Amino acid sequence: MGLSGTPITAGIYNGPVGASGTAVGTAWTLSSGATGTTSGKITLTDAQAAELLKGNFYYTYGTELHPNGEVRGQITAVR
Repeated sequence: MGLSGTPITAGIYNGPVGASGTAVGTAWTLSSGATGTTSGKITLTDAQAAELLKGNFYYTYGTELHPNGEVRGQITAVR
């Protein structure tokens, strides 16, 4: 099953599995019809880095039908 439409927003958040979190950095606005990869840098505080290592970071992609997030994926990191 695919998305309801083209992704128009994306962002990284600090929050545990199944819970809403707070934005880390600024969300991205994606061009209409965007495909491919997205890359960038975010400088984390020590507290944010600890949350990332605990598995409490996730990303979302939003579409016009679901602008607050249609896809969510937890981010895992290892030291």
